[in-house]
Formats: sequence, structure tokens, C-alpha cells
Amino acid sequence: MAIKVLKSDVIKELQKETKLNKREYFELDFKVIEDTTFEEMRDEVCDYWGLKDEKDEFTLVLPN
Repeated sequence: MAIKVLKSDVIKELQKETKLNKREYFELDFKVIEDTTFEEMRDEVCDYWGLKDEKDEFTLVLPN
């Protein structure tokens, strides 16, 4: 499963570099099991990207 995070959410300085209507993403792969919840994945991603304090501002959704 791939989880994408907006660069501008992770590195605020990149906001100046991104063009309007163009979104750039960092992508990481995480191994999950059948019992893994979206909240657990979100928390792991936020911990990885150093966004632990902002985790309630993010929601994970299926790509389709």
C-alpha cells in the first residue's frame, strides 16, 4: 500500500516552489495487515513525517 503526503504539508518551504494547479507528492510504502485501520496508518505516517502533533488534521482515503 502506498501512502502519499503533500510536500507542502511536510516541508513548508516547498510551497513557494510548487506551481498553481500542480501538486507534488512524496510517496512511501508501508506494510499493513488485515487488522490495520486507517487511523493506525495515519498515525504511523504522521510519526514518520514528524507530524505527530497535527495528525488529527489528516485523513487517509482509498485511492479510488
